[in-house]
Formats: sequence, C-alpha cells, structure tokens
Amino acid sequence: MEAESCGCPFCGCESMVWPDQWEGSVHLVTDCENCCRPFSVHLVMDQGQVVQLEIEP
Repeated sequence: MEAESCGCPFCGCESMVWPDQWEGSVHLVTDCENCCRPFSVHLVMDQGQVVQLEIEP
C-alpha cells in the first residue's frame, strides 16, 4: 500500500498516512509531523486507490 499525502487542518503542513486495506472505508487518527496535533483522516479505497479523502480536526 502506498502512502497518501494530506494537509494538517491546524497548521497546513503536509503529513503522510498509510492506509492498511485494499477496499472499503478506512478511518485513521494521526498526529501532524509539524505541530503534533491529532487529526482524523477518512479514506475510501477502491482496488488499492484512494477515491475519497476527508480530513477533520
């Protein structure tokens, strides 16, 4: 699985997330590599490709 780039909703810094499934919906909570604040990432996967990405504080 490839890493997916997303922007921190707090500071705007680019962060990387690694989805761990091939199909369906993935919900991850990650910490920004710059400001260390946690944020939520929701991805919808189709055959290993991200088809939808939502970021929430």
